[in-house]
Amino acid sequence: MRKETHIIAIALLGILQVAFLCSCTNTTDNRIQVLASTSLIESSVKDIGGSLVDVNVMIPPGSCPGHYDLRPGDVRQMSRSRVLFYHGFEHLPPTLLRRSRGHEAFAVRVKGNWLVPENYKNAALIICRELSRIDGTHRSEYEKSFADLSARIDTVSRALLQDLTSSKCRGTPVICSDQLTPLLRWMGLKVVASYGRPEEFTPNVLHHLIEIGKKANVRLVVDNLQSGPAAGKQIAEALGVKRAVLSNFPGGFKDTDTWEKCLRDNVRRVITALTDHANQTLSP
Repeated sequence: MRKETHIIAIALLGILQVAFLCSCTNTTDNRIQVLASTSLIESSVKDIGGSLVDVNVMIPPGSCPGHYDLRPGDVRQMSRSRVLFYHGFEHLPPTLLRRSRGHEAFAVRVKGNWLVPENYKNAALIICRELSRIDGTHRSEYEKSFADLSARIDTVSRALLQDLTSSKCRGTPVICSDQLTPLLRWMGLKVVASYGRPEEFTPNVLHHLIEIGKKANVRLVVDNLQSGPAAGKQIAEALGVKRAVLSNFPGGFKDTDTWEKCLRDNVRRVITALTDHANQTLSP
């Protein structure tokens, strides 16, 4: 599939170049046309750019970005964009990342899970600086948006951690998808073991995880929507504990189309699974 992806990109490079020559990269209302590789980047660009940007997202929020295969429509989207923001782990063909007339690609390289508040803040700062460089006229607006966002992130973080403390969830031993380990540790949960994608499971791996779970008195197994929403089902059943499915990207579940909504929903799912309080009230 990777070879086919590169062939498609090369075949459509001529179309991309012609489109750059024939179309304007900004809309008639002068908003910056941005293509975001994922909904996490989309959320950050919107948080910083607001009405000054028009953002499209390449990879569906329920999909794994590391296993995404390029589509012809993505090349057309690129031709209409002033800038592509991407993480760096998406395996995008070099033909899409080359700087061309009126277009550039920029990797927002922030390590760790972006749902962790400090990581999202760091990513937003990078995007703020890049938008200010591209559109210096509105630098002050971008910087104000970042300052407001930074304060909001701190407020949300404190409130959600308090919810987890009040619900007596912090310190709970869990087994989870390795893609969720940093987020669950930020929540204060005790990750005693983690696992990869479903295709990586073997009988020995499964047995090992179950034994660890028994010894650590694990109370919850947590799957990642994008890398396999049922990966931990057998582990949870063998341990006789509940299982929760979280999303690493906004929009993976209904009404979670921003970073904040996605993080709140993930915290709610953990609290609900551990307390049996389906109507648990979280901080606004």
